Amino acid sequence: MRFLSYLLLMMMAEVVLTKEGVIAGGDNTLNNSGTTANIRQLQLPEFTDPVIIVGGGLAGLSATLEAIHDGANVILVEGEKDLGGNSQKASSGIAACNTEAQRVRQIHDSSELFYSDTMSAGDRENDHILVDQLVRHSPTAVQFLIDHGVNLSDINLCGGHSVKRVHWIPQPKEGKPVAVGVSIIKALKEKLRMHEKDHPEKVVSCKYRILVKI
Repeated sequence: MRFLSYLLLMMMAEVVLTKEGVIAGGDNTLNNSGTTANIRQLQLPEFTDPVIIVGGGLAGLSATLEAIHDGANVILVEGEKDLGGNSQKASSGIAACNTEAQRVRQIHDSSELFYSDTMSAGDRENDHILVDQLVRHSPTAVQFLIDHGVNLSDINLCGGHSVKRVHWIPQPKEGKPVAVGVSIIKALKEKLRMHEKDHPEKVVSCKYRILVKI
């Protein structure tokens, strides 16, 4: 079941399951093997092998936390000096249907309506398989962020949606608005930092590094 979880994570980020890899950054390397694996000969790794996740944006951080939750050893590789990527620049919210926040506000929504709105907004040129994935997994995605300390209790009606389903971080009545992307990334980074502190032998995040060989 745990390997199945890892395969599902590949939909969220570029996840590499391997024993052999070189991560270059300055003069430092991790798993310094210098061997290039033939992808056609690559076998499923042993459970003790690390999960190498390339990219520390929202997808990469989410994949890292999920892998940690499943008991994996994780190496997170980020090319920039800090985690977050473009995700921390997000200024809007997250669209989702059938959430607890909607139920509390008695907002009548459904997967079918969300799907229809999304297809219509894209002039029905959308990839219907991806739209279906987006819709069906949207409440789980929002709940994942909530479980990791992100307050998404505010809901707004945004363009392309026929009902209120865009989940936002509540804004202060006065002062500077709260940046949604920054707040989400901050919460996930804090969770990762706690794991690194408590279990340094299982979790390693490498910033300003480039994966150069598998």
